[in-house]
This record gives sequence, C-alpha cells and structure tokens, in this order.
Amino acid sequence: MITPVIDLGGTIIKVGLVRDGRMIHASSMPANAHEGLAKQFPRIESAIRQSCEKSGVKLSACAGVGLAFPGIIDPRANRIISSPKDKYDDGATIDLNDWSQQTLGLLARVENDAHAALLGEWQFGSGRAVENLVMVTLGTGIGTSVLIGGRPLRGRHHQAGVLGGHLIVDPNGRPCICGARGCFEAQCGSWAIPEIVRAEPHFSSSELSRQPQIDYSTIFRLAGAGDSLALRMRDRALGWWGALLVTLIHSFDPERIVIGGGIMRSADIIIPHLQKFIDANAWTPCARVLAVPAALGDDAGGLGLHWLFTTKELDYV
Repeated sequence: MITPVIDLGGTIIKVGLVRDGRMIHASSMPANAHEGLAKQFPRIESAIRQSCEKSGVKLSACAGVGLAFPGIIDPRANRIISSPKDKYDDGATIDLNDWSQQTLGLLARVENDAHAALLGEWQFGSGRAVENLVMVTLGTGIGTSVLIGGRPLRGRHHQAGVLGGHLIVDPNGRPCICGARGCFEAQCGSWAIPEIVRAEPHFSSSELSRQPQIDYSTIFRLAGAGDSLALRMRDRALGWWGALLVTLIHSFDPERIVIGGGIMRSADIIIPHLQKFIDANAWTPCARVLAVPAALGDDAGGLGLHWLFTTKELDYV
C-alpha cells in the first residue's frame, strides 16, 4: 500500500510518500500558515507529484492521501472543526475530499496531528504492543494524544486528550495564544520561550543575548557549555515538562509516555530528568510509568496517517 501524506505544521509543512509502513520519500517547505490552508494547496500538490515521480510511483496506484492538521478534527466526517489562532484559519471551510479528488484523484483522510503521531509511534515506533499510551510532542507548541485500551481517545467533541498543552496551571500566568492564561504552552512552549528568556534580569550578560535565535536547542547547547541563564532556563523547562507528564499520568493512567519533537535530540538529558520527576511525583502504586523518546522523529505523523488507510474505521473512546 502506498499513500502520500501531508503533515501541516505551524512552521513547516512536511510531505511524504509511505509504502507499507516505510517512508520512501520526504520533503518540507515553509508553512506560511498565516496565509490560510487553501493558498498552500498548489505547493502541496506539486510536492506530492514530485515525490511520486522521484519514487517511480503512479498517483493512481495510491490508496489515498492523508493529512495531519494542528487543530480539532472530526475524522468520521473527514473535516476540520477548528484551527489554532493564526494557523490555517480557513481550514473549517474547506472540503478536503473535494480538493484531493479534484487535484490528485484520491480520497483524503484527515486526522489531528498529535493523534497521527500517536498512531505512528503505536504501530511502528516506541509505543508498539502498548495498549494504554500517551504521546507528547514538544514542537512549536505542545501536542498531546491518548490511547486507552488500544482505542484513541476522542471524546464528545473530538478534542479529548489533544489539548494537554492548554491545561491551565496558573490562572494568573502568562497569556497564551489560545486566549487563556497560564497554560502549559504559555509557560514553557517553544513559541513562548524567547520572551521569557529576554525578560530575565541577567539576559544581557548571557551568551543567549548574542544568539540570532532563542529556542530550546540553543538553550540546551549553551547550558551544556555552562551558561548560567541557559542552565536555569533548561531546568525551568524540564520542571514544567515533568509537571505536564505527571498531570497526564494522573488524568489518563498510561503504561508509557512517548515524547517527541525536535528538542528530543537532547533525549540523553531530557528523559532521565523526566523519569526521575515522574518517579518522585506521580501517584502510581500499581506500576511505574515509563517515559521514552519517540522512535520515528518527523515521520511519526506520516506513518500514522498511512496506517489509517489499513483500517476501515478506528474505534474511538
């Protein structure tokens, strides 16, 4: 089975071609998400056609096209319900099946991006053989998804489990892009960290003040070199991420938590700290919950979308 897959990130759009559970071609492009989804379709179509051409695959031989979207999705109706602020704001007005059939001659399946990543890791990566699983993706924002008894958690309005980054931990805290205050994302999301760092009293004396971009990769790199502010910001993030994992453990009772995102290039530092935090703070008298790094990297969402085409309809909780 062959499927083109599209992962619509807030910063990057990833386009891939998956054959029998393996990514055989992948490319990426700037998202330009503030322009809306419809304006990205010509570039996406071109990337899919190029992937097929370079891989020697005919579009007509593909099972369908999968789309991972960073918002609330109704998978049975195959439509976008709600988009994040300033990201593909026109998503809910677009008939994705109509677009894919008109331009590619293929049926489309759309899924929330965190759910797609969870399905990929569950079937092909660090979540294999685990029936109760939580996935956390530390990207531009914080994505979460939950599997209970081998069934993805969906809820009445299709948003259960995917809004972990918007759990409010300080009602008087920093403003979040969702409109609330004190969400985990506002406290420790990648989009929030530059402002948090620059507000620190000793910022000007830190090597961070001389960096062209302030992100967690930069913070972890400079922390490793001994920069005191970078060390403090790294430890601050690890504390917030640990609190998020314990909150999710207490909410959903998983056997394992898979953690993905670009910052997991520092998994050798992050995972031991988070496991120690879980062991010290999670109330889990029956069994220890393990924190493990994602195995599939940027391919997780695409492989999860591919797997959707192997099953007629998922049984959701």
